[in-house]
Amino acid sequence: MEIIEECRDLTVMEWNFKETLNEKLSHLLEQQRVYWKQRGKVRWVKDGDTVTKLFHANATLKHRNNLIAQLQKGNGEIVLNHAEEEKVLWEALKDRLGQSDFTSMAFNLSYFLEINSELTWLEDPFTKEEIDSVVRNLPNDKALGPDGFNNEFIKRCWHFIEEDFYDLCFAFQDNSVCLQSINDSYITLIPKIDGAQQVGDFRPISVTPSVGAESDQQVNICSFAIRCDRM
Repeated sequence: MEIIEECRDLTVMEWNFKETLNEKLSHLLEQQRVYWKQRGKVRWVKDGDTVTKLFHANATLKHRNNLIAQLQKGNGEIVLNHAEEEKVLWEALKDRLGQSDFTSMAFNLSYFLEINSELTWLEDPFTKEEIDSVVRNLPNDKALGPDGFNNEFIKRCWHFIEEDFYDLCFAFQDNSVCLQSINDSYITLIPKIDGAQQVGDFRPISVTPSVGAESDQQVNICSFAIRCDRM
């Protein structure tokens, strides 16, 4: 149709036929994308954590993509040594973040916030029904942590893992879970362009450091969602 269109104008029937083909092709490509996305997740769940060629290939690819081979200083000097790269990043990010001194507040908080003394119900113990309600209302195509398991997986396998979630939420209620790791994070750099070399070519983001932090984070998120649901 495109070749014919270069020579003459298409008729109404030919134009409709071309549009139908484009819609069909787009639909097939979308189905193919979803298929390979699901297949990739299933394969990673089965073979990702074992010492296989797939694991080593992904580790090598991630290391290659995450490696900053060189950095360029403001004066144009190229730095190749890892220790020197650390100094360049530290000075640049320290200057970028800077420091701020609190002076005064220009508005009265009591004017915007109403005092409510009857909030003891927020400290009521969690119930399994509340936790179940929060899990049911979670969006499917999102994940609470970087482990790759989205909310759809949690819902499908809830009858297997619900007791673990209950124990975590109850432990959070009893203050028997250490949540210090929630406030700890690593600053990592994401390249904004291909071949990034200058500090300004990277975007700093915070990443939770450990597997233990994931569990605490999930407890905190679930507990916060329960409190918001109550309010």
